[in-house]
Amino acid sequence: MTATLASIHQSDVQSSLDVFAQTMPAAAQRASSALQVLLQEMYREPDEAIAWQGSSLTGDGFPLEFAFTPADTDLRYTTEVGTPLIPPPQRLSLAFQQLAQLGHAVSPAMQNTFRQMQQGADLQYGAWVGGRHSNTSDSYKLYVEVPQENSSFLEQALHTLEIPHPQLSDRPVPLRMIGYHLTAYRLESYFRVTDATPHHLKNLMIYCGLGERTQELLELLEESYGYALRNKLPGGSIGISYSFSAEGVLPVFSLFLFGRVLWGGDATIRHKFSQLTSQQNWDSSLYQQITKSLIDRNLCTTYHGMVGFIVPPDGAIVPSLGVRPIS
Repeated sequence: MTATLASIHQSDVQSSLDVFAQTMPAAAQRASSALQVLLQEMYREPDEAIAWQGSSLTGDGFPLEFAFTPADTDLRYTTEVGTPLIPPPQRLSLAFQQLAQLGHAVSPAMQNTFRQMQQGADLQYGAWVGGRHSNTSDSYKLYVEVPQENSSFLEQALHTLEIPHPQLSDRPVPLRMIGYHLTAYRLESYFRVTDATPHHLKNLMIYCGLGERTQELLELLEESYGYALRNKLPGGSIGISYSFSAEGVLPVFSLFLFGRVLWGGDATIRHKFSQLTSQQNWDSSLYQQITKSLIDRNLCTTYHGMVGFIVPPDGAIVPSLGVRPIS
């Protein structure tokens, strides 16, 4: 890739930060400084095709994704850790180094447990790092890939972390990833379910004490999707997550689907998400401005990622959406 094309990718990041800076200058400035640390391996890599098109985080390989939600006005993002030239088993240690450089070190005990969990395993990406900035504070979240083959190392690590694991009678619910909130010291477990039905969804929500909100979530999902769900949720698989602490599973449930599965191409995703969030009186102008170049883009490969529906114990179900930076 030429230097000109490389600068275009970097300018995608800066263009989005410039939009954020219009309404949250302090947060955008600190996010910019943090991304210099988190993306430092990409900036150093001379082969720009590897640096900016080789990530597993997004559909087109871009190593950064911003997130939007009516839940708050914070600037949120997730980054790949390192380039594809860094083997996935080495990326967790790199994430620890980057977080320490940002002043949010992971404790030695948690580092040892996460390393034990991945020991000797085949990994796809190893780790990601999420950042969240308000005008007054910063927080970070470490995402750790869970190996898909069983081992004594994995079993011991999951036992140490006391990971809750839901069960369904007719299909597996594999654990795919663990998120660790470095400020709240809270864990989040992420699972995948194939060919999920509304009945499966209810059982999964009962697990964290939110079974009575299943119908509300299904109605919102059906309204968003534009079609009757009948006996199957959209797509070949869904993602779900539970937050938990030392006291056990918290009454918070999240459902994740690919934006392209739910709505199609970027232009349609952009319109549907804005329509959905307007029901919660959310000002989507920031999101609209950052994604304005997608207004006519409806290709199979989307710049948008996952749509989330976060179900708290009370109050509105909150949607979220990821999208990689675009100039």
